[in-house]
Amino acid sequence: MIIKKAIFSIVFIALTTVPLLSGYDEALELYKRGEFMKSILAVADVLLIEKDSDPTSDNYRLRFLAAHCHWRLGNYDKAMIHFVKTRQIKPESNDPLIDMALMNLEANRNARAEEYARAVLSKEADNSTALYVMGGVAFSRGNYAQAQEYYQKIIAAEAEHYAAYNALGKVFMAMGNYGNAETAFATAVALNSGSAEIYNNLAICYLRMDKAELAKENIDKALSLAPRNGSIKRNQTIIDDAL
Repeated sequence: MIIKKAIFSIVFIALTTVPLLSGYDEALELYKRGEFMKSILAVADVLLIEKDSDPTSDNYRLRFLAAHCHWRLGNYDKAMIHFVKTRQIKPESNDPLIDMALMNLEANRNARAEEYARAVLSKEADNSTALYVMGGVAFSRGNYAQAQEYYQKIIAAEAEHYAAYNALGKVFMAMGNYGNAETAFATAVALNSGSAEIYNNLAICYLRMDKAELAKENIDKALSLAPRNGSIKRNQTIIDDAL
């Protein structure tokens, strides 16, 4: 997910340099290359468990990195172990709560996602990522009007939040309001023309509006951006059959 990567980058740039820098840098470089298991092993080589109670140690960012590696591998429970540890090391930090909310939303653990998002909002009422999670939880529960409110609140504060526009488009589609969905997806594409997901969603919207040619144009663009994506390939076949 896009938001996920953005938060991850912000967190690691913001953290202060501490001992064991070379070991952490090695693990971070492996993460950036997509070698998540190797990154986890690199973290294990330098992580000192006895330092978990020391907020000045390197354990916070090492465990944060390990959590993200497990997350990318789909090991949600193992990621949670590390996130929980980061909260114990720095209980004042919202960053683990934000990522725990996002990860649990991705894992369809909506009750947990809501719990962590609300914990963030109790301290930062306008936190856009927590609001995004709350919108996702509402959407998954079929509460489209509430989801719409969350996404529109994000957009009102951050006019270039393309993920919120994309999510809002899905809400409108679920409500059968394809005109507004088209506008939301088109805005999301204008803000992030490199997203295969958004082009895919816009293509589906056009298909439901009986605009097969526009659907074809957008699904082809989506596939050009993500040529190995099975869902997009299936949608392209459906749209081709509709022409």
